[in-house]
Amino acid sequence: MALAPADDLSFALKVDYHLDAYKSSDSAALAGMAARKGGVWGGGVVSWRNPIAQVRAEWSADLSGHSKGQALSLGAEHRFGFGPVGLTPHVRAQWQDGNAVDYYYGVRDTEALPGRPAYAPGAATTLEGGLRTDFTFARHQSVFLDLSVVHLPGAIKDSPIVEHANLSSVSVGYLYRF
Repeated sequence: MALAPADDLSFALKVDYHLDAYKSSDSAALAGMAARKGGVWGGGVVSWRNPIAQVRAEWSADLSGHSKGQALSLGAEHRFGFGPVGLTPHVRAQWQDGNAVDYYYGVRDTEALPGRPAYAPGAATTLEGGLRTDFTFARHQSVFLDLSVVHLPGAIKDSPIVEHANLSSVSVGYLYRF
């Protein structure tokens, strides 16, 4: 018995830009800190579509070399269709190595101040859950709304420059399928 029909297993290369950048003038809590740059990340993706869910595993690395970090993620989602409307719950766990976490959430010895001690967090795994809804209004066109929450683990939320244990996001988009 095969794990999955050949059409349901796919491999891809991925390149994207991470917007995790900040500079000391972005917040009073960051005063005196060196700027952290966003970066171009790239890697591989394996996706398996089966009757229960679409499962996706990704590996990526910081190609720009700013953090010198790597990340692995595993996620699953399933779309429930109701005519032109779809609801897609999704979950994902993402592990980031110590280089990536320390670069974005760490505080170097030279950046430490009273109330902001030096901090070197190490590797961490975030957990994300959300719900995406889509509406197809023409043969090749649809719009979507995605609501997500990311739970930050102790290695990140304990950083003196992090204020919240959870990050919420809202994404809205338009999709044209060729």
